[in-house]
Amino acid sequence: VERSILVSKNQILNIDDFSVHLESSPLKKKLQLPGVGSITLEQMEIEMVKRAMTFHQNKISKAAASLGITRNALYRRLEKYQIPFNETED
Repeated sequence: VERSILVSKNQILNIDDFSVHLESSPLKKKLQLPGVGSITLEQMEIEMVKRAMTFHQNKISKAAASLGITRNALYRRLEKYQIPFNETED
């Protein structure tokens, strides 16, 4: 509401003043997940570990933190799923 008041060119707010902010709201964007039964939990875990490692440029501490697991847990998953990586300094 406050943002709409500041941005609006009118003295009285109307629906159009709010719609601009509602369309760009992060709540409106839904997380796209695969359909039930289309991927296993293990496959999803492998994909998320790979994505975190790529996003954080193989920095173990940052990748582990973004996944909500410890460094040791991430090392175990990398070994378990045989995901190759070249560790960089954190």
